[in-house]
Amino acid sequence: MCTGTGFAFVRTIVESMLFKARCQPISLYWGGRSDADLYFQGIACEWTRLHNNFHFIPVVPRGGQGIGDACPGRAQHAVMADAVVYACGFPGMIVDAREALTTQRGLRPNAFSRIVREYRSRVLNQLSRHRKA
Repeated sequence: MCTGTGFAFVRTIVESMLFKARCQPISLYWGGRSDADLYFQGIACEWTRLHNNFHFIPVVPRGGQGIGDACPGRAQHAVMADAVVYACGFPGMIVDAREALTTQRGLRPNAFSRIVREYRSRVLNQLSRHRKA
């Protein structure tokens, strides 16, 4: 599961899994505010075409305009309870996703892994180091 640019991290995970000799089924839920936020959906669609164990589920608030099987709503609400979740994207989405999936959907807490990107603190740290130099 990812939102927006979180796809960059998830892409490496998916590609490494798809090209193993044996790969369990993978479902990618990629959420965005609009179709434009799913900027590499062509790659995800190509994975679906090439690998019968891969499923791409685009998720946008009102259903996608021009995205075939877009799921309306939020990515964290579309994921199934029996999944193993790797979440990447906006920190608020990750917190909300973990809460929603474990308390409302019955996902086991140990089945949720996350990659939180903290742009703001990283950028501020770099700026303060640069100013001191």
